Amino acid sequence: MHALLRCCLRRRRVIIAAFSVLAVTCLALLPHIHVDNHLLGDWADDDPHKQDYLWFEQHFGGVRPYEVEVEVVGNGSVWDLDNLHTIAAMQDHLEEAYGVQAIMSPVTVIRAMNKARNGGSPVFDRLPDDEMLTAQLVRQITRLSGAGQMAILVSDDGRMARISGRTVDKGGRRHVEQAEEIKALGARMGDKLRFQATGMAHMIDRSNVTLSRDLLHGVALAVLLVALTMAVAFRDIRMALVALIPNLLPLLVVAASMALTGMDLQVSTAMIFTIAFGIAVDDTIHMLARIRIGTAGGRSPAYAMKRAVLTVGRALVVTTLLLLAGFAPLLGSDLGTAFYMGLLVSIALIAASLGDLLLLPLLVTWSLGYRARSGAK
Repeated sequence: MHALLRCCLRRRRVIIAAFSVLAVTCLALLPHIHVDNHLLGDWADDDPHKQDYLWFEQHFGGVRPYEVEVEVVGNGSVWDLDNLHTIAAMQDHLEEAYGVQAIMSPVTVIRAMNKARNGGSPVFDRLPDDEMLTAQLVRQITRLSGAGQMAILVSDDGRMARISGRTVDKGGRRHVEQAEEIKALGARMGDKLRFQATGMAHMIDRSNVTLSRDLLHGVALAVLLVALTMAVAFRDIRMALVALIPNLLPLLVVAASMALTGMDLQVSTAMIFTIAFGIAVDDTIHMLARIRIGTAGGRSPAYAMKRAVLTVGRALVVTTLLLLAGFAPLLGSDLGTAFYMGLLVSIALIAASLGDLLLLPLLVTWSLGYRARSGAK
C-alpha cells in the first residue's frame, strides 16, 4: 500500500490522463450496444438441444412463432372480399420479406376451400372472384369445421382474425423492428383493417426491451440518490461529485466490454450494472468515511488520505480478491447468463478497485486541498 500510494502521488498526471482516456474510449463505444435477445441465446452452440433447434430452423422454416393480429376498423367483416385481399397482400409480404412459413389465416382457409370445391385444381388456389361465392365458401367452412374450429383464426363476430406462422429467430431487436414495419405497411394498405404483431414471442421481445431500459433507469436513479446521500453526509456537494467519478467508471468499463465482445443488452446483462454500481459505491463509502475521520481530528488531507489507503485499502484489496474468487467459477458455465455475469462482474470489480485505489485519492486530495485553500482565503 505504501508503494502504491507513493506511485499514485508521484504520477498523478499520468493516472488522471489514463483514466480520462479510458472514460472517453468507453463513452465512444456506448452507441455500439444494442438491446437484443434470442430465444435460445443463453444456450451454448454445441448443446444438443440447441443443435436440434437450429436443425429445425434450417429445414422447417424456423420454430419461432409469428403472430399478426388483424382488426376490422369500422363496419364490415374479415370475410369481406376486399378485406381478404388486403390480408392476402399482408400474408404474401410476410412470406416474401420476412420468410414466415406455414402461414394459417382466413385467406389460407378460403384458398384451400376454393381449390377443394374445384376438384383440387391448383389454378383455383386463390381467392374467389366475387363476394357471393366468398360468402358460400365461408358458410361451407363453418358447416364443415364448426364454429369452434374457426375461432382459432377468426372471432365469432368476424371483427378480428390472426395470421399465424413460424420463422427463423433473427433476434428480438429485428423482430420488434418488423412489428413496426408491419403496422406501417398495414396503414398504407387502407383504413379498413389494422395489423399489429402479437403473440408470445413478440411479448418476450417487448418485455426484454422494457425491463432492460427500466433497469438502466433504475441505475441512473441510484446514482442520483447516492450523490444526494453523499452530499448530505459530507456536507459538500463537491465531495459528492468527486466520489461519483470512480463509481461511474466500472459502469462505463462494463458497457465498453459488452460493446467490444458483441454482447447484447438484455435483462440478464442489464442487472450487472446494478451489481457493479453497488460494489463500487460500497468501497468508496468505506474510503471516504475513513478520510472524514482523519480530517475531523485536525489532520491534513494528505495524511488522512494516507491513513485511509493504508487501512481501508488493504481491506478493499482482500474483499475484491474474495469476490473475484466467488464469481470466477461462473466463467466455466455453459449457460450464457451465468458466464456473462461472472465475466462482467469480475471486470467491474477490478475497475472499481483501481478507481478507488488510484483515482479516488487524487480527486479527494484535490477537493480537500481546494476547500482548505478557499477557507484560508
